[in-house]
Amino acid sequence: MDKKDEARRKVFQTRWFGFIIGFAIFLIFIWLSYGIGLIHNIERLFLDLNFNLRTDIILSQYRERTIQEGVTSSKPSEKASPDIILIGIDNLSLDEYGKWPFPRSIHANLINTFTRIKDQNKRERALFLDMNFIERDMKTPVNDVLLVESIKENGRVFLEAFFSSNVYTPDIARQNLERLKLFMDKFGTILYNQVQGDWKKLINWRSVECPLKPYINQVHGYGNVTFIQDPDQVFRRQPLVSRFTEEIAEIRLQDLSIDESLDLDNFEYLAWEDKLGRRYEIQYPLTGAIIGKVRVQMKAKAPPKEEDVDGDGKLDTTYIVRKYRDYLIPSITISLVLEYFHRSLSDIEVILGKHIRIPSPEKYNPETDTWEKVIDEYATYKYPKVFEIDDFENNILSKAAGDSRSLLSDGFIKNPLFNKYILADNLDKASLAKVGKALVSTGYQGITLIHKEKYMEEILIPIDENGRMLVNYAGKPSSTALGAHQTFQIRPYNRFTRDPGSDPENWSRNDRNANKIFIVGMFATGLGDEKPTPYGIMYGPEVNANAINTIIMDDFLINASWQVNILILFVIILFVSFLASRLPTLISLLISLSFLFIYFISCLIIFDVGNYIITISAPVIAGILTYISIVTYRVMTEEKDKKRIKSMFGKYVSPTVVDNLLEHPPELGGVDKELTVLFSDIRGFTTLSERMSPQALVNHLNTYLTVMTDILLEYRGTLDKYVGDEIMCFWGAPLPEPDHALLACKCALKQMEGLRKLNESWSEEKRFDIGIGINSGIMTVGNMGSQGRMNYTLMGDNVNLGARLEGTNKQYLTNIILSEYTYGLVKDQVIVRELDNIRVKGKNKPVLIYELVDMVDTYELSPEDKKAKK
Repeated sequence: MDKKDEARRKVFQTRWFGFIIGFAIFLIFIWLSYGIGLIHNIERLFLDLNFNLRTDIILSQYRERTIQEGVTSSKPSEKASPDIILIGIDNLSLDEYGKWPFPRSIHANLINTFTRIKDQNKRERALFLDMNFIERDMKTPVNDVLLVESIKENGRVFLEAFFSSNVYTPDIARQNLERLKLFMDKFGTILYNQVQGDWKKLINWRSVECPLKPYINQVHGYGNVTFIQDPDQVFRRQPLVSRFTEEIAEIRLQDLSIDESLDLDNFEYLAWEDKLGRRYEIQYPLTGAIIGKVRVQMKAKAPPKEEDVDGDGKLDTTYIVRKYRDYLIPSITISLVLEYFHRSLSDIEVILGKHIRIPSPEKYNPETDTWEKVIDEYATYKYPKVFEIDDFENNILSKAAGDSRSLLSDGFIKNPLFNKYILADNLDKASLAKVGKALVSTGYQGITLIHKEKYMEEILIPIDENGRMLVNYAGKPSSTALGAHQTFQIRPYNRFTRDPGSDPENWSRNDRNANKIFIVGMFATGLGDEKPTPYGIMYGPEVNANAINTIIMDDFLINASWQVNILILFVIILFVSFLASRLPTLISLLISLSFLFIYFISCLIIFDVGNYIITISAPVIAGILTYISIVTYRVMTEEKDKKRIKSMFGKYVSPTVVDNLLEHPPELGGVDKELTVLFSDIRGFTTLSERMSPQALVNHLNTYLTVMTDILLEYRGTLDKYVGDEIMCFWGAPLPEPDHALLACKCALKQMEGLRKLNESWSEEKRFDIGIGINSGIMTVGNMGSQGRMNYTLMGDNVNLGARLEGTNKQYLTNIILSEYTYGLVKDQVIVRELDNIRVKGKNKPVLIYELVDMVDTYELSPEDKKAKK
């Protein structure tokens, strides 16, 4: 029994029970994270913080800068692909063309501007109009004709389908379904054999808005443009694949039989809806038991339908089961990316909860008019960085042709002063590789291939089980204003709306659009296409651009697996539990907070460098809660020990020392700290004692010592000892006090004020004066004495100097003397009179001393001023 009690007591000791507390918190946070998802809501805020800190610190060099008064410059972020360009319908465009929507002939002019250029190999890769032409132009029908014809001539225009859960009238719903089917017939959908996983978890849409049929007949591609907000209404994810549901049949409940067939390869299923509109899928294949269960459920939850079922002229109550067919629709992001990489919708593979696979991506080379494999790693060449001018021009440049000659001319900079061609220092890996290839093409022998270029075999786009990709935003919102911030290249809409005409001789030679994706959309407040993002409000086209950019730049955000996050949570809680249960409270607090701060910073760095998202909130909050819980337990269970220590030491040391002893049990020895010591002594005490009886003298002295002691405690001083009529006290220990010198000066002035009041209340023969000496410096402080009896006190030369200064008051007829060391700490806050440069006993070096007269501001005499200012 005794052994059991001993084991039980050991378990409930803080050093062991702290781990039990930590494990309980670990289980609670697993439930909060993966049971009810509360932590995921908090984690979204930390993801936004990751984005903003990355922009503020890592990408700050891409912000706008002022070149001269009134002129700023900006360059796009390096995280943004140069092949994505935005065309913004901004305030300048509204000023030029008036109220939105613009005449569709203006859109036709914009499309023609891209179509009609002299070198057709330098055309754009895709032109996405982020606008929906769902109704005819009733005022000017010819504008529809012009726009459709321009789309047809261009051959690279993409339009959007806008999916939602809105409820439309049957006629409008049927009309939009017909248009959607026209889209799907022309461009296809994602087929059953392309999908692995539970496709029913994909985002489900029940309604759609599509462009007019003539537009659909002429466009080059389509996609779902709808983003999904997170619960906090911020757009962080885009559904790359979603499903649209078509109701294809109604079946009365009494007619439902096991013979009902479904085309599973075309995503067909049976379902019913309850009175709240919630849909319940019916298990397939059907059995008698399943149908019986459905009948019970529908009679309890489904809304009844009154109709004449048996033809007797009377209304019968029935329930409706519906047959649905789902279509898996690509997002506009996927459609544009597939166009960019020369792949079709039928090429992709979708594994829900893992990735969308795009095999063998290719990229168009406008110089050679060919599709080339996408380079994953560029070749590395070793070649000279400096050439003699004659050697470079005669033996290298003269042998280069076409693109190679241009690359060498741009890659090496001529410096006639040194008679050299020098390799440009701003070339990236791709440019260095191209220069290397160009040198090889000239037959130059002084070049070595270090590493061959590697081609990308596939692109794996990470998605969750709902088909959503986490968008890696490249930077803050862009603006069309001159010199304003631009994460992506952005151009005003009205710069592209001049009709180039039909004569090829008048067409532009523009080759800057080669193989680029252009997104045309709203960039003006109030036009309705503004979305909250981690960077604040962003216009819809730029949100789409960020999604496309995430894939093109292969810059995906990867969430750490749940196993990794749980392991991190466990390790942090275990470590904090160890600290809180076994180390002194203050030390464990500092180490725990430092550790959690380092973890927080590490997560930010990992996000910046590797796009890897590790959960921040759960480990940090759990670590703090673990510390608080264990410390609270320590307070509760160690109260008995505290009472014992107080009873042992409280009678002969100050309360602050007792509090320090509760944290640090007393032992011999001490520590060196910067402190301020104060000595005070009564002047003429011997004469006073001769005039008074011993009893009266003791009472008189106690009155004086009480007032002086109350003042020094008020100013947070530590009373060391009384030596007859002398008082020794200090500041800065056992508890640290940054303003130890200032508090000592305030205390000395307050004691003089207290003495004056005492003298005024005493008769002439009982009055006396005092001298005070104050010094600051490194002193040894601690519990000193024997194991049986200790005293918390000071030792050292600086202590002795303070005592010498107190006695020096007699020579200079002063009351308070400061050493130069104390004065150096408080010189801006006190009024002093320089006295002398003296050599005190035990000191070889002279010490400059000052008389303390007053504070600079009299209100600063209060010990609470410092706290108030803080």
